Amino acid sequence: MSSSATPSETPPAASAARARDLRFRPSGAAFAAPSVNVALLAIGVAGTAIVAFTVVTREPSERLSVALVLIGIALAAGAFAARALMWASTRGKRRNQRVAAVGPALRRGAAIGAVVGTLALLRVVDGLTPITAGFVVLAFALAEVALSARTT
Repeated sequence: MSSSATPSETPPAASAARARDLRFRPSGAAFAAPSVNVALLAIGVAGTAIVAFTVVTREPSERLSVALVLIGIALAAGAFAARALMWASTRGKRRNQRVAAVGPALRRGAAIGAVVGTLALLRVVDGLTPITAGFVVLAFALAEVALSARTT
């Protein structure tokens, strides 16, 4: 037998380099701040759990149960929307571009949660009409345009 390596065998230095290259690389789902991803998932699940627990255990005519459901829905909608927006905005980008995309995604997710909470609150107090819903959505859309405008 010869002591030279066959083509199927690799020298130790090459296998170490290959192991470094094959490590987990961040993709669209794992972006610049994995802790933010986990926190958003936890907030979304907590909001969903608040809603589920309140619906199962509380009387629907109580003010506290209505408030808990509204808060839970707004939290879940905002967290899941922010997580989805972060995934979409960081997919296929370099690390520094992913870090820069996290802030706007969090802001937009919070705005979506606020819109959902506001519309649900208007529905509870019988103030939701297509006109008021349009004004609420338009106000948040204009705020997003103003906040995302670049200064020259």
